[in-house]
Amino acid sequence: MYGIKEYEIKGFKNLSNPAKRLFGYVYQKHQAGVEDKEDWTAIKVKERKNCIEVTFRNGKWLNYYTNGTWG
Repeated sequence: MYGIKEYEIKGFKNLSNPAKRLFGYVYQKHQAGVEDKEDWTAIKVKERKNCIEVTFRNGKWLNYYTNGTWG
Protein backbone atom coordinates (compact mmCIF):
# COMPACT_ATOMS: atom_id res chain seq x y z
CA MET A 1 0.00 0.00 0.00
CA TYR A 2 1.41 3.39 -1.01
CA GLY A 3 4.81 1.74 -1.46
CA ILE A 4 5.08 1.26 2.30
CA LYS A 5 6.63 -1.89 3.73
CA GLU A 6 3.98 -2.35 6.40
CA TYR A 7 5.75 -5.31 7.95
CA GLU A 8 8.69 -3.00 8.84
CA ILE A 9 6.54 -0.54 10.79
CA LYS A 10 5.77 -1.61 14.36
CA GLY A 11 2.09 -1.20 15.16
CA PHE A 12 0.92 -0.84 11.56
CA LYS A 13 -1.12 -4.05 11.65
CA ASN A 14 -3.00 -2.69 14.69
CA LEU A 15 -4.23 0.43 12.87
CA SER A 16 -7.84 0.55 11.72
CA ASN A 17 -8.35 0.52 7.94
CA PRO A 18 -9.17 4.27 7.85
CA ALA A 19 -6.00 4.96 9.88
CA LYS A 20 -3.93 2.85 7.48
CA ARG A 21 -5.27 4.88 4.55
CA LEU A 22 -4.60 8.15 6.39
CA PHE A 23 -1.07 7.07 7.28
CA GLY A 24 -0.32 6.10 3.68
CA TYR A 25 -1.66 9.37 2.30
CA VAL A 26 0.12 11.67 4.78
CA TYR A 27 3.34 9.63 4.78
CA GLN A 28 3.64 10.03 1.00
CA LYS A 29 3.14 13.79 1.28
CA HIS A 30 5.62 14.02 4.15
CA GLN A 31 8.26 11.93 2.36
CA ALA A 32 7.98 14.11 -0.76
CA GLY A 33 9.20 17.11 1.23
CA VAL A 34 12.07 15.69 3.27
CA GLU A 35 15.67 15.62 2.07
CA ASP A 36 16.97 12.71 4.14
CA LYS A 37 14.30 10.09 3.54
CA GLU A 38 16.34 7.37 5.28
CA ASP A 39 16.28 9.21 8.63
CA TRP A 40 12.58 10.00 8.22
CA THR A 41 11.57 6.38 7.60
CA ALA A 42 8.65 5.41 9.83
CA ILE A 43 9.49 2.64 12.29
CA LYS A 44 6.49 2.76 14.66
CA VAL A 45 2.89 3.99 14.53
CA LYS A 46 0.12 4.29 17.09
CA GLU A 47 -3.46 5.30 16.42
CA ARG A 48 -4.78 8.10 18.63
CA LYS A 49 -8.24 9.65 18.76
CA ASN A 50 -7.62 12.43 16.20
CA CYS A 51 -4.24 11.50 14.76
CA ILE A 52 -1.61 8.85 14.19
CA GLU A 53 1.59 9.14 16.22
CA VAL A 54 4.53 8.25 13.97
CA THR A 55 8.06 7.56 15.23
CA PHE A 56 10.93 7.76 12.75
CA ARG A 57 14.35 6.16 12.44
CA ASN A 58 16.01 9.42 13.55
CA GLY A 59 14.22 9.16 16.93
CA LYS A 60 11.86 12.06 16.24
CA TRP A 61 8.09 11.69 16.14
CA LEU A 62 5.21 13.56 14.53
CA ASN A 63 1.45 13.36 14.58
CA TYR A 64 -0.31 12.77 11.27
CA TYR A 65 -3.69 14.51 11.43
CA THR A 66 -6.99 13.63 9.77
CA ASN A 67 -6.84 16.81 7.66
CA GLY A 68 -3.71 15.50 5.90
CA THR A 69 -1.16 17.60 7.80
CA TRP A 70 1.54 16.70 10.30
CA GLY A 71 3.24 18.36 13.18
